[in-house]
Amino acid sequence: MHKNAKSCPHSRAVIVKGHLERGISVAQLSECHQVSASLIYRWLRRYKAGGEAALKMGNSRPKTSPRQTPRWQENAVKALVLGGWEQRRVAETLNLPRSTVSVISRRVCGHLLYKREPVVRYEYDAVGGLIHLDIKRVARFDQPGHRVTGNRSQQSKRAGWEYVHVCVDDYSRWSYAEVLPDQKATSAA
Repeated sequence: MHKNAKSCPHSRAVIVKGHLERGISVAQLSECHQVSASLIYRWLRRYKAGGEAALKMGNSRPKTSPRQTPRWQENAVKALVLGGWEQRRVAETLNLPRSTVSVISRRVCGHLLYKREPVVRYEYDAVGGLIHLDIKRVARFDQPGHRVTGNRSQQSKRAGWEYVHVCVDDYSRWSYAEVLPDQKATSAA
């Protein structure tokens, strides 16, 4: 957060001192600084209780989470999922919603469940043994486009196509590209 933000500790201190030392009303301060009056009153209470240090940013995590899944259920889900049980069966056994079991299993043991298999790369064993061919069709144009002229009403009509033939050798990764007039088999060969 930058130092001149509306609700940084410095700005909070300026607002509180404006009310306490200079006698500016809370309504005027809230309108001037574009924050609610209830927020200013909260900062005033904090300042009176703990001084300028109390205006610092606090932790926004709630003190309690009454609807959080109990730790023993999370451990049970972890044990069953790592034991190979399906999430549907775990949910039925522990009498939990499937979505809860899914969230818990992803959070608690996701890194153990969803390991990615290493990529298996293949490589042909001789130069020239396997060649990849690809043809890319590219539009031809006979006048500059709208990015140059700014005029979208004029278009290149029936200017045709060009075909970029690309060849890559699998073993050596040697490549060759050539622009040809068509994409027929004889041109590709």
